[in-house]
Amino acid sequence: MNLPVLAYKNILSKPLGSLLSILLLAMGTGLISILLHADRRIQENLENNLQSIDMVVGAKGSPLQLILSAVYHVDDPTGNITLADARRVMQHPLVKQSVMLAYGDYYESYRILGTTHDYPEWYSADIDQGRLWQNTMEVCLGHALARKSGLQLGDSFVGTHGKDAGHVHDDKPYTVVGIFAPANAVIDNLLMTSIESVWSVHDDDIPEGEDVFSTDAEGKEVTALLVQFRNPIGLIQLPSFVNDQTTLQAAIPVYEISRLMNLLGIGFDGLRFIAWLIIGVSSLSILFALLQSLRERRHELALIRSWGAGKRSLFLLLLYEGLLLSWVGYICGILASRLLLWIFAALAPQIDLYGIRPYWMTREEMWLLLAVSVLGLVSAALPAWQAVRVNISKTLSHA
Repeated sequence: MNLPVLAYKNILSKPLGSLLSILLLAMGTGLISILLHADRRIQENLENNLQSIDMVVGAKGSPLQLILSAVYHVDDPTGNITLADARRVMQHPLVKQSVMLAYGDYYESYRILGTTHDYPEWYSADIDQGRLWQNTMEVCLGHALARKSGLQLGDSFVGTHGKDAGHVHDDKPYTVVGIFAPANAVIDNLLMTSIESVWSVHDDDIPEGEDVFSTDAEGKEVTALLVQFRNPIGLIQLPSFVNDQTTLQAAIPVYEISRLMNLLGIGFDGLRFIAWLIIGVSSLSILFALLQSLRERRHELALIRSWGAGKRSLFLLLLYEGLLLSWVGYICGILASRLLLWIFAALAPQIDLYGIRPYWMTREEMWLLLAVSVLGLVSAALPAWQAVRVNISKTLSHA
């Protein structure tokens, strides 16, 4: 007697009950799989994108908003700071390296970032095509942005004052001169140009190609300053110096990201609880489905016993059914999670930013398979125990 095949046919004989169990298990498994990948990728990319950034300096406001806007480019900035104030921080003896950022406009939904050549060097980003910007109104594209936007070397475009709608700067077109190789970082989704370009778009008094840093800095502003400390003393003294002795705000990325992950962790934990609750309900549905099937198949099981099948065979038959239902639900859940994540990655640029594109099984999902299998076996244990206790003669006599 081929018990796995018989268990498979028994499942097919009750399609509605089996389908309900599989759907519930697939929902729980798929949700947990999505959360596992999202949690891991977000944490990895939040850490990778820091790139030794010890401190971010910007306008007064929310420290977390400052970090999200200046480091991850997923929020609006807290405001602008004067170039003179930024230089004061850059010239502090405890600053090893610093990079200025100036937010300009948008091309479609992509942010145009004014910065220096030190910024791509910080992310170890190499030019794949063309060259780095040299003159005003020249831009370089991140690898992912170039792929999604369709812009190529030599193309020209104009920026808009706002992500969705706003004033179009028709008189100040940008020209694509370079495309970066994949860096697996936030830089992959940015349009980068010189700070002079950002200023030039909004200030007609700045001649094209002029080195603004060699002129009078009065009235010039940047958005944020990324800082790397010269030694650990900087962590103690520099934030206090910026917050207490200037009109600027200093935010420490490590602290703010830790606070953010704690907040996200609460949400992830709640969703995991719901997912495991769904899996628990699906295990109960497997239990009830097998119990119902057992009541309807009492005469069939008695006949199988009368034909020479032992109690062990009947016990294993029900366990196989529970295990098969669990495995099918698990596989459907994993496939559904892959499909949803692929759709999110295709439709939402932010998903691509965090690298949530899983195709292979993770270690956590292997443990999830083991947990689902155990739940399936446990759910089938009670019906299996009742099956081996079927009274053959009494059951057949009432047939």
